[in-house]
Amino acid sequence: MYSVAVLDDDVRQAEAIAAAVAASSCADRLEPVRVYGVDGIDELVSPDNRVDILLADIKLGEDREDVVSLVRRHFPPGCGTQVVYVTGYADEYHTRVYQTEHVYFITKPVSQDDLDAALEKACSKLREHLERPIVVTFDRTTYQILPSKISYVESVLRKVRIVMDDRTIEVYAKLKDIKALLPSSFLQCHKSYLVNMSRIARIKKDSLQLVDGTEIPVSQKYRTEARVRLVHYARSLV
Repeated sequence: MYSVAVLDDDVRQAEAIAAAVAASSCADRLEPVRVYGVDGIDELVSPDNRVDILLADIKLGEDREDVVSLVRRHFPPGCGTQVVYVTGYADEYHTRVYQTEHVYFITKPVSQDDLDAALEKACSKLREHLERPIVVTFDRTTYQILPSKISYVESVLRKVRIVMDDRTIEVYAKLKDIKALLPSSFLQCHKSYLVNMSRIARIKKDSLQLVDGTEIPVSQKYRTEARVRLVHYARSLV
C-alpha cells in the first residue's frame, strides 16, 4: 500500500482531490489520503513522515515559498516520493516544474481521468523503485541488495545490520539513511528496526514475529502506525 499526501492551501480543493483519490482506479493500492495545509508543511517534510505519492498545489500563497523549491529541497531525485504537481497557473509554472523530478502535471479543476492517469504512473514508478537494488559499501566492498531479499534492518551503535535470506551485511550508517533507500513495503516499528512487511507472520502486542520465527520489538511510539500500515498492507494482497 502506498501513502498519499495532498498539499494545498485551499481546504475545499484539497478535500476534493482526496475524495477523487479515494474514487480512483488505484484506490486499492493506496492508504487513506492525508491532507496538509500550509500550517502542516513541517510535518509533511519531516524525515519520520513517509510519503510515497505527493499531490502538491504549486502556489500556496503570496508570502509562501513555491512548492517547486520545496520539492527540490525535501524530495530530491532518488528519494522514492512520486510528485504530482497540481495548479491553476499552468502558463506560469509549466517550465519551472522541470527543475525537479516529478511524474505528472495536472491543471485545476482536476478531472478524475487526469488524476487516475497520474496515480497509475506514480504507482508504476513505485513498483520500479521496489525492484531496484540498493547500494551499500562496507570495508571497501560495495554490495547491491534487492529489497525483496531483506528480512529486516537493525541499528546497532554506529552500524546497521541488513539481515537477508542467506547473509547479513553490516555497514556504517544511520537507520534513517537506509530507510530512505528502501521502498514503502518496509515498516519502522522501533527506533532501531525496519521490517519487510512481506516477512511478517504474526502481530503480537509488543513484537512482530517473522516467518522464520524471529521476534522484532515494537515500541509504543510506533505501535499504532505499525498496526494501521500492516492492516492496509494485508488488504492490498487480497
